[in-house]
Amino acid sequence: MADLSVELAVLAGFATDLAELKSCSISNTSHLLPAVALPTGSTGLMAALEASIERFGNEVGAALDAEITTIGNLCTSLTTTAASFESTDEAISANISNAGSDLSPAGTQSTSAASQGVSRFSALQLPSLPGVSDNPYTLRQLVETAIGLLAVYDDRLNAAIGIRPTVDLLSPLVADWESLQPIGKRIALLGINDYVTSENLINGTNWLQDSWSGEAARNFAERSNNLGQAVGARSLDFDAVSKIVENGGAYLERMVYNQVADICDKVLHPMTLYGATFPLGAWAPHINNPIREPHKSELLAALNALESSITLRQGQIQTMVDKLSAALDYVPGRSIPTFISTEFDLPDKITIDLGARKFGYGDNMWWEDRIDSLF
Repeated sequence: MADLSVELAVLAGFATDLAELKSCSISNTSHLLPAVALPTGSTGLMAALEASIERFGNEVGAALDAEITTIGNLCTSLTTTAASFESTDEAISANISNAGSDLSPAGTQSTSAASQGVSRFSALQLPSLPGVSDNPYTLRQLVETAIGLLAVYDDRLNAAIGIRPTVDLLSPLVADWESLQPIGKRIALLGINDYVTSENLINGTNWLQDSWSGEAARNFAERSNNLGQAVGARSLDFDAVSKIVENGGAYLERMVYNQVADICDKVLHPMTLYGATFPLGAWAPHINNPIREPHKSELLAALNALESSITLRQGQIQTMVDKLSAALDYVPGRSIPTFISTEFDLPDKITIDLGARKFGYGDNMWWEDRIDSLF
């Protein structure tokens, strides 16, 4: 009877542990997962990431729902098993009493879980995970302001190098890129929640097996350990995804800033030809006209430098967006994404001349452009 009493206390205790584990997981994921989302109205390159993040949330949400259901079933299984043992024990005790047992009333001892209390898993972890605040959004306004400043040169540059900087390069970058780093941190916390859940299930089940044996115990352990291993694998996946998204977000912030700064600097770069000083963007279509040297070579070099730097950087931005999209393409049991820190090294922040850029003919200034307010 003493062994049976201990088993009942352990079964009842771990059932309580599982119920609290379930509540803890729901509490953490209910505020973290909905926050794994981009601001509404994302366009351009960010729209592709928005679709990936939405799919991520749907897949993870479905997996979490199934996990919570399984934990609830495990809890019910323990409660039902404990009740079954208790009913059997009480029936046996009643039969012994009716048969005229020699035990005195003072020596009679109830073996129910209620009378014996519960034995809890002492290593149970129930963390209350915090939320993650958003960062200030400034890049969207920077890009939009640059578009307003440079749009007048689009057709001219398109005639020269086949690129409309504001339409082809800047418009796809209008987005709140600062939202990605907090999303990465929230995914990291979801991974921590999974890790704790996995540890609780596997270690708690091992502890339970010290006091419960038999076919039912083996079946319970198999289900609990399988769930713990699956959740543990997901925690490793989320650890990699969180690093990719957070570091990728920082990389994209820097690259978008640099792209805007570089385009503004080069398109508005003052060039003097035939005594007239105008921005490169204004001179651009004249590359197709007869121009004396060294003016033609100077103009061609400036256009080539503009084209090569901004197309290279736009390709690097696209590559990083694709990398984040692939990492966020979560399905249970997939190969864990690989985080290679060197792929996310931040490029140096571009520094440009923020002074007034004066344009006109000879000593006569016709207008000036200022970009210091942008940066």
